[in-house]
Amino acid sequence: YALASAIITVLLVWGFVSYGIPPLANVVAHQLPDDLLDNASEFSLNVLDRIALETSELTEEQKNEIRELVGRTFPRLSDSSFQLVFRKGGDLGANAFALPDGVIVFTDELVELLDSDAEILAVFAHEYGHVVERHSLRQILQDSAIAVLSFLVIGEATDTLQESLNTLPAAFMHGAYSREFESEADHYAFH
Repeated sequence: YALASAIITVLLVWGFVSYGIPPLANVVAHQLPDDLLDNASEFSLNVLDRIALETSELTEEQKNEIRELVGRTFPRLSDSSFQLVFRKGGDLGANAFALPDGVIVFTDELVELLDSDAEILAVFAHEYGHVVERHSLRQILQDSAIAVLSFLVIGEATDTLQESLNTLPAAFMHGAYSREFESEADHYAFH
């Protein structure tokens, strides 16, 4: 009976983590108020500015050209809440990422690598897909739920080994969710 109970428990937990948490996180992420998104994004960008990013070295002309390109190509988005900002990537290098409130960051290093307007628009559309689908919020909610569930199942973390055990489920699921989110953002960008 103990073995059967253990197997059933593992299957139930796995099923909840795989098929329960992602849809719940999706629903919650789309219900969160805009002021929470604004605060989370502002905090995140401030932290990134302090630890990883630097002031952009692109000229105002370069920045405005990219903003105008996006505005011309996606006129229906002009009413939506996105803001294209630029930073020097530092250790992050060539990168682009989206924050929950619609701030989309392009690094100078990425802009230098992009050879055409089509490439710029593809990167923007992909990142905007992350905003629309609320991927960053969903990821935070999913990781938090998995961590709480892990602590409930494994127990209180009192030493390094238990702390490592408690973080393993979130680490394993994070990779799968990230691939799913990247595919969703690509699909959104394509359409």
